[in-house]
Amino acid sequence: MRFLKKDHQNAHLAIVGGGPIESYRKIAKRLRVGELVTFCGFIENPTPYYMARRCPIHPTFYDTCSLVVLEAWASGLPVITTRFNGAGELMTPGIHGFLIENPNDDEALAMKMRSLLDDSLRFTMAKESYALGLNQSIEKNFQGIEKVYQEIS
Repeated sequence: MRFLKKDHQNAHLAIVGGGPIESYRKIAKRLRVGELVTFCGFIENPTPYYMARRCPIHPTFYDTCSLVVLEAWASGLPVITTRFNGAGELMTPGIHGFLIENPNDDEALAMKMRSLLDDSLRFTMAKESYALGLNQSIEKNFQGIEKVYQEIS
């Protein structure tokens, strides 16, 4: 957010998830972006947050296959995540969102966030993301697992 603020970009970050918030709030204040960040805490039903966002960001250090990414695509949202997220293997970077190599690279993350402030690009990616999300059903997943079992037996 500090890079976007420096560039005078109109952006706001809503952070959804459980855990201790106060230490992160202090970091945002220290970086002088506290007014640009809302810490929502744990949310039982994230659907309204998907509908209100431009782009979910999940800069994880490890996630086997993030449900939040799959939900975002099914909601028609491009996603920014890292190569450490198994869901990233399902996406085509630049089509369904972006992958960043290093979760600590805040400048690379800001660059991708800045890209998705472009409504035209985001709307194009949203259509592709929605199609990808619909293609990730539990039935398809089970069929893929069954196919692997048949191949090895």
